[in-house]
Amino acid sequence: MTDDLQRIGRAEQEAAAALLGAHLAEGRLGPDEYAQRVDAVLGARTRPDLRAVFADLPPPASGRDAPVAERMAGRLHAELAAEGLLVFEEGLRGSITLHRFRAPGTYANWQRTWMTATLAVTWRRVVVWGQRAKQVDLTFAHPLRAAVTFSGEKADVLRIDSDAGAFHPQRSGRIVYRLRTPSPGSCWGSPAAPERPPAAGTPRRPARPVPRRRPARAPPGTPSRTAPRAPRRRRPCAPGSPRPRRWRRTCRSRA
Repeated sequence: MTDDLQRIGRAEQEAAAALLGAHLAEGRLGPDEYAQRVDAVLGARTRPDLRAVFADLPPPASGRDAPVAERMAGRLHAELAAEGLLVFEEGLRGSITLHRFRAPGTYANWQRTWMTATLAVTWRRVVVWGQRAKQVDLTFAHPLRAAVTFSGEKADVLRIDSDAGAFHPQRSGRIVYRLRTPSPGSCWGSPAAPERPPAAGTPRRPARPVPRRRPARAPPGTPSRTAPRAPRRRRPCAPGSPRPRRWRRTCRSRA
């Protein structure tokens, strides 16, 4: 039996889906075409079936591609592509730092681990893939969204602070993820979900001007609050009482 007639396994399918993700990141494939080819890869049974998917694509450069072990899983990549990818960056240098982290059987006052990660942002969630697993998978509408903070630590570093005890009751401490990306601000522009653009052919309604409210008029005869107050009348001073010099003439004349 030749190699072309042998069936392929899950490892070959995952590697082929990861290569399609590299072509998607470089702009050779669109999201729709990428989703179709991923379905074809997951349904392939022999090596000729895989070659047919990559027939019109150039082979990837070995120096620029990240290892297959560090790439995002093909099924997860297909799910993110179906949701609508806004940001997809592979081969990012990053780290995981534990601060006073405590878990069953584990304690770390400070520990840092380096990794090569993949960052993906869709209309629905943010995913960070590294060390062959999902490190961050947070939806914009998650009830524990306040437990995770996204910020730009430097001009090219994205920082993600997470409260470990908020997601796992048996854990405590903080987990800090750092990813070196050229545009950290585009990965998380606001704490709310990004606004999805309207479908093609949908007319946009012009924004209505906000009407100005006029102050209510008071009924006739109502005294105005801004009317000047009447001057106070001075009390008559008794003879012999200590008063300033400017009042002495008045006291003597009245006496």
